[in-house]
Amino acid sequence: MNFDKRKQSTIVDSDTVEQVEAIEHIEDIEDFYIQGSPIKTEIGFCHFIKVKDYSEMIGKLSVLVYDKNKIMADMHQQKKKASGEHLKSLIASIEVVEQGTTFKIIKQLPNFDMAYQELFSVLFRDDGAWKKVSEQNFNYYRELIAKMNGITLPETNPNPEIQAFLDMAAKSKSGEGIGFTTLMTSVAVGQGASYAQINNYTVFQLNMTFRRIAGFKDYDTSTLFATVAEKVDISNWSKNHEIAEKNKHVITKEELDQTANKVFNNN
Repeated sequence: MNFDKRKQSTIVDSDTVEQVEAIEHIEDIEDFYIQGSPIKTEIGFCHFIKVKDYSEMIGKLSVLVYDKNKIMADMHQQKKKASGEHLKSLIASIEVVEQGTTFKIIKQLPNFDMAYQELFSVLFRDDGAWKKVSEQNFNYYRELIAKMNGITLPETNPNPEIQAFLDMAAKSKSGEGIGFTTLMTSVAVGQGASYAQINNYTVFQLNMTFRRIAGFKDYDTSTLFATVAEKVDISNWSKNHEIAEKNKHVITKEELDQTANKVFNNN
């Protein structure tokens, strides 16, 4: 990430420093995320979301996947269906949005601005946390919150038509992912933990525990097949897992090239 936290400086009194240091926390080091303690940042302590709160927070977290490209694509899709004053208003809005950054656009759109304000208020336990975010550190906090909660930020394209195609491809493949119920039941069976216990996990811990259980199952299966077949690759149960899974809602290069050709040939 480009944002260097060391470049920021804040002025606090000694009492505040003592209070901050007394709070149990971790630094922003991905290998320690599994501990579940809040992460110390320049604007406060960012807390992990617990499984029991996930249903309430999932709507707020969804705002993270929107960047300038995705917002622009949505506005262009709306423009195709609009007419009259609504169309004029959309065209004017698109012209303004085209000149901005993701952060500036979010601040200008009341629904997005409010969503981020609510999200930061909960995660930092500070109603004023969102006001402390700037153009310079916005991407850092957006990526941090996504990683802490197992969210993959999608790659987007500045061309609205290509982005619309990417969104359509993602939507068509959305049913291929692992559902929340599958995560919960798998960890319950794999660990022998009650659902009450799992409710107190962080969402990050739930995801990582599921992946480790799956790794053990793959290892058991591959070693079993190795006893009756030749050249079986033995799965490594102890391999490190990426914090956020690679985006599975992707299209092939050929599909992207075909879409790009259609877009530019029509212009």
